[in-house]
Amino acid sequence: MLPRKKSAITKDVLEQAATWYVTLQYDDDELTLAAHRRWLSELPEHRQAWERVEKLQNKLANTPQIINSSTLLESRLSRRQAIKKLSVILTVGVVGAAGWQQENQLNILTAKYRTATGERAQFTLADGTVMDLNTASGVDVDYTATERVIRLHCGEIHLVTAHDSLQRPLFVYTSQGSVRALGTRFTVRSDDQLSQVGVSEHAVELRLLDKNTSPVRLESGFQTQFTTQGLNPVQPLDKRANAWLTGLLVVSDWPLKRFINELSRYHRGVIRCDDNVAELAVSGAFHLRDTSAVLDNLTAAFPVQLHYFSRYWVRVSASPSVKRVKG
Repeated sequence: MLPRKKSAITKDVLEQAATWYVTLQYDDDELTLAAHRRWLSELPEHRQAWERVEKLQNKLANTPQIINSSTLLESRLSRRQAIKKLSVILTVGVVGAAGWQQENQLNILTAKYRTATGERAQFTLADGTVMDLNTASGVDVDYTATERVIRLHCGEIHLVTAHDSLQRPLFVYTSQGSVRALGTRFTVRSDDQLSQVGVSEHAVELRLLDKNTSPVRLESGFQTQFTTQGLNPVQPLDKRANAWLTGLLVVSDWPLKRFINELSRYHRGVIRCDDNVAELAVSGAFHLRDTSAVLDNLTAAFPVQLHYFSRYWVRVSASPSVKRVKG
């Protein structure tokens, strides 16, 4: 008899396995261990994913510092970031993960100015420029005799630029290009895929990483997104986008899936939204200091339930009557 072929393991299941690995490093009480055993028994794919985790445990000790087990669990790295990193390792393997934006990830961990998931911070720079950091952001600042450089490794910043007596230009660099301030108040948000800029006062000049493109001036009251090679159409600035400065997420008729994706930036853990409730329209102002309370409030306003795989993994799914299920 031929051996039974193993089922393909989806990214979703691998992320669940990564969540369990990180969770068990912090919480190994009997309730957590029992919940983990139930998860293992639910599907063959769960067991297969966990076997992949166990095989990696020995390899992690010998991998580069950026992805070894101590780095995954060090205090500066939020659980959500650790889960994301381990998910990549489980998906592409140790060798592939070692080259996965390794330099930028190291910059995030060692950035002079950084915030954890759910944290905000404000700094006044040497020239008087005020810089606000949103959740899970990493920034380095380099002021020289000829220019002022802010490097946004990831996350989101809001800048109120100050007059510089030396008349040095101020640049914000991201993985996709640069933003030059033209005496202004503006926001820059960046991740692995694209950068987003919104201007509240005066203007900025955008230059993509692709040197063959010409700089683009973005005026007050407008916003846009860009990659290394292309600029999206300029749109009116969403004035509610900067509500995070006051600890709020303000939305109007957002699909639930989009809302959950945005809320997850501030949540210490993983949130997923099922497709069968993804298009429910959400409006309102939500306090970001307690994302778990926001999730609980959703069950009162919509026919949804929260299913907890662990304390740090929750799925929002349809439920005509049951408001919360713990698994």
